[in-house]
Amino acid sequence: MTWAAAGRGATVSGRGAVRRMFARPLTLLMMVSLMWVMPAGAQARTDGPGAGRAETLYDLMAMPDLLGVMREEGLKLGADMGEEYFPNRVALGFDAVVQRIYDVSAMDEIMREAFVSGLLDLASDQEMTQLIRFFRDGPGPRLVAAELTARRAFLDNTVETEAEARAPEIAGADPELAKLVEAYIAANDLIERNVSGALTANYNFYLGLVDGGGYDVDDRQILSDVWEQEEATREESARWLRGYLFHAYGDVARSDLEAYVDLSQTDAGTLLNQVLFDSFGVLYNDIYRALGLSISSLMTGEEL
Repeated sequence: MTWAAAGRGATVSGRGAVRRMFARPLTLLMMVSLMWVMPAGAQARTDGPGAGRAETLYDLMAMPDLLGVMREEGLKLGADMGEEYFPNRVALGFDAVVQRIYDVSAMDEIMREAFVSGLLDLASDQEMTQLIRFFRDGPGPRLVAAELTARRAFLDNTVETEAEARAPEIAGADPELAKLVEAYIAANDLIERNVSGALTANYNFYLGLVDGGGYDVDDRQILSDVWEQEEATREESARWLRGYLFHAYGDVARSDLEAYVDLSQTDAGTLLNQVLFDSFGVLYNDIYRALGLSISSLMTGEEL
């Protein structure tokens, strides 16, 4: 249910990205089923008596602040991709394209709508009250602050690498913390959900490449190329999650973490976890398809 862990996208870098896109999976059938498509004529539910409370929860969880961090991550990713795909990317305008894709206002609009719609579909009044109480009056503010601080720290590649390397040492030295972190990962199915979300984002990146005319591959080849990264993606996701969670929760009161695990195991926590991953899926699928389309269009000389 940790929004900061749920909001980590797939890693796509370099010309080799068509084959080297880290992800996070389940099964091929599940991956395809997770590709979020709204039926023609359908609209997300964003109004109604519970909409205001859903938006309150969105803000209590500091989602706009997280999106600001995600923008910084996206700009770093765009710079890496630009150096590989377009050495002269300034002249080509790729930097400006990435800036537009990672526009926080647009990201917030997509994420907020998906989040509110998901809660209106799944949460009862009682469950909404339980979640708001946790993130307003309970341990939620402290946990959100710790997660956001860690996510910002991980913008520094050195901090991220060192945190991942130290995770096994921390787990051995602090078995109570390790037990809580592992319980939290298991309760929210964080590894597999991250795997499946990243694979789907990568699939959308491929679709963008094809739509822009820069690559001529069929859907079967796309799925094959994405799927071959399953195990590497799972390993990368597990390593990152443990590094991140140990870094984030090291100074958090154990009672707060216990309450977080307990919430994750309730119906309210389970549906919140689903809504978060679904919402980030909508956002990342849009972003990665736009990245693929932009790269492909620039490669073929089309105006964006």
